Amino acid sequence: MLDATVVLDTLYEILFRPLTLINMSKVNIEKSKLTNSPITVDSFNKENSKKNFLDNPYIKYLVLPIIVGLLVLFIWSIFSNQKSMPDDKNQPKVNIKESQLENSPVIVDSPGATVSISATYKQIQSISVEAKLLGTKKVGIKTPPSSVDFTPIGGGSNAKLGNETLVFQSPVFFNTTNSEIEVINNFALQPGSQLQHQELENIKKIQTLTVPIVTVVYGNAIETMKKLSISMKINGKVVFSKEWAYNVAFQHGPTFSIPLEWKTIEEPK
Repeated sequence: MLDATVVLDTLYEILFRPLTLINMSKVNIEKSKLTNSPITVDSFNKENSKKNFLDNPYIKYLVLPIIVGLLVLFIWSIFSNQKSMPDDKNQPKVNIKESQLENSPVIVDSPGATVSISATYKQIQSISVEAKLLGTKKVGIKTPPSSVDFTPIGGGSNAKLGNETLVFQSPVFFNTTNSEIEVINNFALQPGSQLQHQELENIKKIQTLTVPIVTVVYGNAIETMKKLSISMKINGKVVFSKEWAYNVAFQHGPTFSIPLEWKTIEEPK
């Protein structure tokens, strides 16, 4: 904590010193009766000046109380921030890195998703992904409607299957209870994609699915992320469906990067 004497000295030097220097420049000069040299009548006494400075009602009853109050608030804010810091030792560790798609966090979950494809589907016709994020609801926040139409600007709202774009599909759906909110996004392979009409086996070269969660303007209603659910269809057939549990504070614009582990399952004849 700052010493009170240091504070007073600093105030004196900043507020009062310029005034004393001005007064010193207005020195009364009179003719000496003994010599023809001028003599100075006023002299500068720092201790007396400081006493007069502190006795000034403006300084004593307005400036000093304000400064002392600000110091108390500053010290209190430091102490309260230290006490309010959460202890996350019991929370699962989540790796966060800079997104390659937009300026939002990418949450990487270490387990990969096992993707099963059937050799009977020879070529890729369509790919779609459904992403659901379940979170706790903030108290006193307006509940979002069941669906909200949203037309994104740019590509930050699209998912990525490797380097291939899965375009965001409006609307955004919300399932809401008294304590939870589930956000549902859908993405689809765009017409003319390089993946269309390729052999199904070629998709095994893709190792990562990156999915953003679009909340429109209702992200402020989510307190904590609890569960991420991802399902993917190829040619209208579900190839995988998996969930990941979380217990972390919601981050605006979260993007999840999921490692893919492909395998082939032959359909029965």
